[in-house]
Amino acid sequence: MNQNKNRARFIAGITLITASLILGKLVFIPLLFYPANAVWKVSMIIAYGITWIMLLIGVWFAGKEGYHLVMNRYEDQKRKTVHAVKHHVRTHAGKMKHHATSMTNKTKNLVRTVGLRKAKMEGKGTETNKQ
Repeated sequence: MNQNKNRARFIAGITLITASLILGKLVFIPLLFYPANAVWKVSMIIAYGITWIMLLIGVWFAGKEGYHLVMNRYEDQKRKTVHAVKHHVRTHAGKMKHHATSMTNKTKNLVRTVGLRKAKMEGKGTETNKQ
């Protein structure tokens, strides 16, 4: 029961934090349309102050439990990501080693073949010159 209560407080806190950040940016839009109106300026400054209060209340609701919940999920995700990257690097490194070895062997065979053909052509050329 206590964990559900903490989760509900955390969700309420995150909701307040998100809403305060969004509203804090939207507050400045009316000032673009009515830059000379003193009533709009004062009301938007008050609204901006209210968004800061919402932010602080949201941080208080999210609390230390919320921080630990987020950090545990972050660490878990980081561990999974690092494991996946290491796995893929090992897999692809083995494939690349096999590919490089295969290409090296193909290159050696090609050089050997070209060398033999060149030698045969030089040999034929010298035989015709000798006759």
